[in-house]
Amino acid sequence: MSEMDKEILNYLDKVGQYLQGAGEKGFETYVHGVFVQSLIYTIVGVLLLCLATTLIVVGWKLFKKEVYITVPEREEFSFFAENKMRIIPETQKRDDDAEERNLHVAGTMGIVSTFLTFFGIVFVVANITGVFAPDYVAIKEIAENIGGK
Repeated sequence: MSEMDKEILNYLDKVGQYLQGAGEKGFETYVHGVFVQSLIYTIVGVLLLCLATTLIVVGWKLFKKEVYITVPEREEFSFFAENKMRIIPETQKRDDDAEERNLHVAGTMGIVSTFLTFFGIVFVVANITGVFAPDYVAIKEIAENIGGK
């Protein structure tokens, strides 16, 4: 081999070592990115599940709540009491309109919480592996990209 060939091979060896170091650093960065992304999506999923649970509890309380209104004291003419005015004292009466509104709000909360629960479970299940084994997910993604899937 000539001196020029030895210099070229020495140079290519240094370039190969540099690329290997850069590749390892790039893989570590990619694994860290997979971990952070999976952690964020898992936290979002858990928050959605917490929000769904809160909506279910609040909706249930609204569903079970009895609403009363106060009917003020009033006078009423009575035919049976010698045609005199009689005083009807202040009373409590169920407010059916308010209870119906609460029922509609509770139903809406139930529907929204169903969707939130579904999306929360999907987020957690799809990303929990990346939190505990980010290198596995990174290698799997790289293999899928190389395989053309």
